[in-house]
Amino acid sequence: WRVPGVRCRQPFDAPAESELDEEACASMAEALVGAYFCSMGKEGNFFSAWQFLLWLQQSEKDSPRDWEEAVLGHLLLGSARPYRGRTPSYLEFYEEYNKDWHEKVLHVRYSDQGQAHWVQYKRPHPKRPHSRNQPMERRERADGSGDFEDWEPLLYSPEDQTFVSGANRVPNKVCGWILSKPTAPLVTVKPYTTKSKSNSLLPEPPQTPDYVQLQERNGALRVHYREHGWFIYNRSADGNLGTEQRDPSEVASAAAVDQHGLWYSESLKTLKSPELDKPLPNKVTEWLHHHKCLAFIVTPKKSEEKAAKYIDESAHVSQEQSEGIIHWTYGKHSFECLVDTSGGGSGGGVVLVERDAATGAREELIYSEVLKTWLSPRLTRLHKDKFESGVPVPAQVLDWLKQNTQRALREPGSLSGGFRQQYFKAPWCVVQHFVKAMVPRTIDLAAVEAQMLQYTFSNSMLLIEALTHASYVKANSPSNQRLAVLGGAVVEALLTQEVIKRTRFPMHETRESDDVSEATDGTFAVPALRGGKPNFPPMPGAGARTDAGPAEEHPRQDGAAGCDPMVRDPARVIEWINACCNNIMYSYICCQMKVHKHLLYHSRHRLEDAVKDFAKVANNVPANPAGFWLTLSAYDAPRILGDAFLAVVAAVYLDSDWYICAKVFKPIFDKHVFGVIFDNREMRAADGGPAPAGDPVAHLRRLAAREGLNAVVKRLPSPSVPQTVV
Repeated sequence: WRVPGVRCRQPFDAPAESELDEEACASMAEALVGAYFCSMGKEGNFFSAWQFLLWLQQSEKDSPRDWEEAVLGHLLLGSARPYRGRTPSYLEFYEEYNKDWHEKVLHVRYSDQGQAHWVQYKRPHPKRPHSRNQPMERRERADGSGDFEDWEPLLYSPEDQTFVSGANRVPNKVCGWILSKPTAPLVTVKPYTTKSKSNSLLPEPPQTPDYVQLQERNGALRVHYREHGWFIYNRSADGNLGTEQRDPSEVASAAAVDQHGLWYSESLKTLKSPELDKPLPNKVTEWLHHHKCLAFIVTPKKSEEKAAKYIDESAHVSQEQSEGIIHWTYGKHSFECLVDTSGGGSGGGVVLVERDAATGAREELIYSEVLKTWLSPRLTRLHKDKFESGVPVPAQVLDWLKQNTQRALREPGSLSGGFRQQYFKAPWCVVQHFVKAMVPRTIDLAAVEAQMLQYTFSNSMLLIEALTHASYVKANSPSNQRLAVLGGAVVEALLTQEVIKRTRFPMHETRESDDVSEATDGTFAVPALRGGKPNFPPMPGAGARTDAGPAEEHPRQDGAAGCDPMVRDPARVIEWINACCNNIMYSYICCQMKVHKHLLYHSRHRLEDAVKDFAKVANNVPANPAGFWLTLSAYDAPRILGDAFLAVVAAVYLDSDWYICAKVFKPIFDKHVFGVIFDNREMRAADGGPAPAGDPVAHLRRLAAREGLNAVVKRLPSPSVPQTVV
C-alpha cells in the first residue's frame, strides 16, 4: 500500500508475512493510519482512516453502491484544510464516470491570462497498479487539438498542506474532490440573476434559456424550453451535480439522448447546461441542488387568460370530495386530482397528480411558467392547437391544491418517510424549508444553539436528530444512534489530539550503532546511553521531573512554552485518553452543556429519574479529580446522556467541517475535561509519576484482561455509598 499523494524517497523490502505476527501487523496498520492522519495537516482529518480501510477491504464482490460510497465520503471525510494562498483561477468543472477506466474523472477548466484550458483529475483507486495508485492529473495540449497529455501523479505539499501541480497549488474544491468528497457538497449554488450593476465595466451576464413548462415525473424534472424542446433532469445518486438529457420522445438519434453531467460555474455560482452552455433557471437549480419538490418551489395563482376562463365555464367541480381527492368533469371526461405525499419517487416532497376516473391512468400536473398556474396534461394535449399555452385546471381545483400543499408544509408527518430516505441518501443537500415545520414546538432552536454551543446550524435537522432518542414516538427525524457512532470517533480523535499536544515523547536514538542484537516483537524504544546518561533532549520549563534526573540539569530553552509532561511509556498516554473517552465523562459534559434539558424521549419514570438524578450529581461534583470519579462512579451514567453529547458533536461536524468542530469544542474540553480530571501536577509529571485520575472501573477491567481474568462489576444498590464491589 502506498500513501496517495506521497512519494517515498526510496523503496524498502517488506518482511515476509510469516515474520510478522497478528499483533505486529495490527500495530503497523495503526501506525500507518496515524502517520497519514498527521501528514494531511496539523489537525488531520478522517480521510486517512476511511480511505485506508476502504482500500484494504474493498473487493469486486462486496464493493459499496455509488450512493453509499458518496454518503460515507461526505460523513466521514473532513474537508481538506483550506489553502489561504493564491490558487489558479478556474471557470467551471464537472464530474463524469469514464466507462473505459471504470473511474470518476473531474474536468476543470482553468483560465490563464485569458486562455482557457482543461485539466482532468483522478482519485486514488485500489484497482490501479501500485505505481499509479495516487491522485493523477493530465492537461490539455496547447496545440488546440483537444487531446490531453499523459497522466502524471499529483503531489502533496506538507508545507502548504495541500496538493500541488507544478508550481501551483490545487484549488480547495478540487482538493476536496480528490479526498473522496462528493461534488454536490463542495459547491455553493446561489440564486442566479442577470441584473448587473449600472457602473460595472464587466460584460452582461449570460441569460438563462427561456422555459415555458415544468413537470415532475418519476423522480425526474421535465423542462420545456421555448427554443430547444423538452429536457429531462435527474438528481445524482452518488453525490454528483445531476444529469441532463433531451427527451427521447423528441429526438430520432439514440446518441442525442445520452445523459451528460451538469457543470458548475465558479464565476456565476450556479449550475450550467453542458448542451445549451447557459446557466440553468433558478427553479431547475433549486429542484436539483436543494432537493425540493416542484410543488414547494412554484407559486401558482389564478390565471386570467382565455384558456382559464374557458375551462372555468365548461368544467364542473363536484362538491362531494373524498379525503385527499377532488373530483371534476369536463364534457365527457372525468378527472380526479390528488396530492401524492409519497413524493412520486422524488423523496421528501409531494407531487400533484391528475387521474382519469374511468381508466385510473395517472399523470403528473404540468406547471406553466407563462400562465403561472397548474395545467391539466390531458386537456393540454387535447386542445394544443386551440390553446398554445395549455389548459389550466379549474380555479376551484387550483385553490384546493394550494390548500393541501400548504397543509403538507405545516403538518409534514406524512412526508417524514420520504424525507428520511432522502436524508440518508443525500445528507449534503440543503434542507427544505418545510423541514422547519418538523421541528417540535417544545424546542427553541435559537435558544438551544446559544445555550449549548454558541454555534448556529445551517442544517437544523442535524441538531433535531442529535436530540432525538430512539424512544421518542412522535419523531419526524431519525434517532441519534447514527450520529452517536460518528460522534464517538470524532470526540476520541479530538481528545486524543489535545492529550498528545499536552505530552512530549523523548526524541532519541533507540539503539546504539554497534548494537547488533536482533530486535524482537518485545523490543521497545529505549534511550541510548551516552556517557552513562540517557540521551534526552532538554526539557522546557523548570521543576518538572524526568527519567534523566532533576530538571536543573536541563535548563529552559529560550522561547520555549510551558511545561508539558514527558513520557516514555505510551501506556500512560493511553490511560489519559481512556480517562477522557468514556460514557461517564460524556454524560458529565452533556449535563454541563445543558443538553439533557432539550432531549426528546418518551419513557416511564425510570429513565427520566435516572437522567435527573445524574444531572443533579454532575452539577455538584467535586472539582478535584479523586472526588470527581468517586462521586460519579457511584451512579450509573445513563447511556442516553453520553449518546446525546456524541450526537451533538457529530451534528456540528457534519454541518461544518473538522476544523470548525474542533474550534467549537476545544473550550468545552478545556473546561469540563482537562480542567477537571487533570491538575497541573499530574499532567506535568514524568513517566513514573502519579497517574491521572481515570475511570477506575475501566482501569480495573484492563488490569484483569491483562492477567487473563474476567472482572465482574456490581454496584451497591444505595447511591449514598460511593463504592464498588468486585
